Amino acid sequence: MATLSVTNIFNLSKATLVKFGAKDVIAIVTHGILSGKALERINNCECLKKIIVSNSIPQDYNFKNCSKLSVFTVEELLAEAIQKLHSSESMSDLFVVPSCD
Repeated sequence: MATLSVTNIFNLSKATLVKFGAKDVIAIVTHGILSGKALERINNCECLKKIIVSNSIPQDYNFKNCSKLSVFTVEELLAEAIQKLHSSESMSDLFVVPSCD
């Protein structure tokens, strides 16, 4: 199994997006393991406007050291999924995307 770092993905994606005219890039990462020079690279990347990560692992240090970082919580979703599994309920309603109206 190969590991592809967030910064490698950013570099590949950024180059492609910028090539096709993107001025700002917003990245969303479900399990943000920002290790090594990731924060430095994110902070120095001019076209990366924001990176949004889940709190599936602690992000306190990263949040304090990267002004582009936003963190979203997965606690309620995980708790509801565990409850539904425990009570043999359907989990399909967890995958409904809310309307943007």
